[in-house]
Amino acid sequence: RAARVAARRPGAMVDTCESLRTVKAALDEGLLSAEHFEAVQAAFVRAQQLKAAVDAGVLGTEEYDKVKQAFLAAMSTPVVATPGAAPAPAAPAPVAAAPAPKPAPAPKPAAAAPAPAPKPAPAPAAAPKPAPKPRGAFKPSPVASAEGDVECVPGVSMSGMRVAKEVCDTYQRLKVSKYQYVVFKLDLQSCIVKTESTGEPGCAYDDFVDAALPEDDCRYAVYDYLYVNADGCEFNKLVFVLWSPDNASTKTKMMYASTKDFLKQNLEGIAVEFQCTDVDELEEEKLLDKVRATITRK
Repeated sequence: RAARVAARRPGAMVDTCESLRTVKAALDEGLLSAEHFEAVQAAFVRAQQLKAAVDAGVLGTEEYDKVKQAFLAAMSTPVVATPGAAPAPAAPAPVAAAPAPKPAPAPKPAAAAPAPAPKPAPAPAAAPKPAPKPRGAFKPSPVASAEGDVECVPGVSMSGMRVAKEVCDTYQRLKVSKYQYVVFKLDLQSCIVKTESTGEPGCAYDDFVDAALPEDDCRYAVYDYLYVNADGCEFNKLVFVLWSPDNASTKTKMMYASTKDFLKQNLEGIAVEFQCTDVDELEEEKLLDKVRATITRK
């Protein structure tokens, strides 16, 4: 009984300990043979190993259910108590032996970050960037979503979201100046982070804000910001933007916030994080302050 309680309810430690003490008392009073007590004790140890695996997060719900069913099936033959003060001389009826306790699997490292996407081969010297175009001359280029199964990078966020492999591929192209910015969106139906749009090189920051960030929904974005210091030296800084406007739904804001860190683990090279909830916070001067804080030669 103690083992079956522990297997069905991983948190019932007190109940199972009391049950084991009752079995021990039956052994001391001669109501239970030593062989039967050892079988119950081995089953209790196995049940505690299952509990420890669940608590440590090593054993998932589906795996736990399978192990529990196999364990309970092995425990289905009841232990027959021997009447009288001592066991009868005749051989006792066959009793199903409790499965030998297996060592608990080694715990996996918690929240292990997936391996970063491989860096592309060094690109040849980039041609000079085109002169900035007038504000409003750019429009984001939508990225078509793949239908059917979507290949994702390893791992999952605490909110259950995965990251499509094409997100990492698009980000790598941004890093070699193929785009000025990329925008990522949570697909709540498939629970996958996907690329929504990109901006061509030379797109001004204000155009990015106007064209790529909706007024009533959240988005992730990475903008390749060019900073020029007092000596005329240029520095490119990749800015990660979490856009979470006040009039977006509470559920959507919570999903974007709980997936942010997992997404950033797959975007190597982010220099600045910029979280904004209204258009005033998106002003370029505020972004410039954050970028300037990362540069020593101002």
